[in-house]
Amino acid sequence: VCCMKRICNGCDVAAKLGGMNDCVFCRTPFPKIDDDIPATIQKRVSKKDPLAIALGEKYCHFRAKILAMIQTRVAKKDHEAINF
Repeated sequence: VCCMKRICNGCDVAAKLGGMNDCVFCRTPFPKIDDDIPATIQKRVSKKDPLAIALGEKYCHFRAKILAMIQTRVAKKDHEAINF
């Protein structure tokens, strides 16, 4: 997620077999925590990277769906607990 470049599976496997755990293109270490991913995407969006912009939009929509699912399940559990 660092520089938003895609590589083929063969190149990815070759890099990992060679001991490289960083980005093949920019040599930046991959984010260790999921909380670092939005900041990394935002950095690429600020550089007007169209792939990062699309990925950022997908991330926001995905996050909104997950939050809605959590809220629905919590509300359902609360309703079940009240009616128990």
